[in-house]
Amino acid sequence: MRTIGFLLVLLAALAAPGLARALDAKTPLVCALTDVFDCSGDECTEVVAEAVNVPELLRLDPKAKTLRALDVELAGSGSKLDSLTDEKGKLGAHAHEGDRVLVLSVDEATGEAFFTVTDLHLSLVAYGTCGKL
Repeated sequence: MRTIGFLLVLLAALAAPGLARALDAKTPLVCALTDVFDCSGDECTEVVAEAVNVPELLRLDPKAKTLRALDVELAGSGSKLDSLTDEKGKLGAHAHEGDRVLVLSVDEATGEAFFTVTDLHLSLVAYGTCGKL
């Protein structure tokens, strides 16, 4: 429940007009994932994040080179980054967690985020928003 309250506050702050949204690969970011889809079958189906073990809140820390879940339910699970790129206004973070490959893409101008989780049997896609921590 606390996660949902934090998510709402974060989304309200990110949506507020006049806020500087420029993001970069040097500062920590927090990302709120709001729409999650399971695309493992013939078509994508919207799912609840916790039902497929995907966090609603992520923290990307470029200095520590980590991608961590902030959800209480996932107890801070996360991974070291395999790579972090900052090219043409797009930030890309790649990591592994067990057999899963995690990719977070963020538009530095708008904060819009795209997160994928894949393995040999699973393909999840999530959309959301990131902001400076």
